[in-house]
Amino acid sequence: MGRTSGFIAQHVGIAGGAEIILTPEFPLSTNDIITRLASAPRKKLTSIIVAAESDTPGWTVNLANELTEKTGGTYKTCILGHIQRGGSPSVYDRLTATQMGYAAVNALLQGKQAGMIAVIDKQICLQDFPQNNTPRQLTDKTLLNINDCVSGC
Repeated sequence: MGRTSGFIAQHVGIAGGAEIILTPEFPLSTNDIITRLASAPRKKLTSIIVAAESDTPGWTVNLANELTEKTGGTYKTCILGHIQRGGSPSVYDRLTATQMGYAAVNALLQGKQAGMIAVIDKQICLQDFPQNNTPRQLTDKTLLNINDCVSGC
């Protein structure tokens, strides 16, 4: 999810109150992370760091190990995809899934096979698959700056 972009991690980080959000578009070194966490005025005993794994699955485990080695602290990882697969669907999720399934079956009955069902402007529709040269949704630096200000890091 997100492939080479951190927009999903950005939104999850802001919604979840993360102190630091790591995206491929705006990378931070391990030392930068340590400095930011150490310099922030804090009343909390723990920090949340959200990282987009992008096209490098598993790097967050390595990051946690490196932070542990450099600081002597304890850093744990939780892979969001594992949580998402175990969550209960909301009413909106069930409604949208039903509408998308219905649209997919109708598209197949009409002989349409090379596409995907999407929600665009709150409408369920059949879309062509994106081409490799299609611009991807990118992380918004302004939102990252807002999160830094709000989180104190």
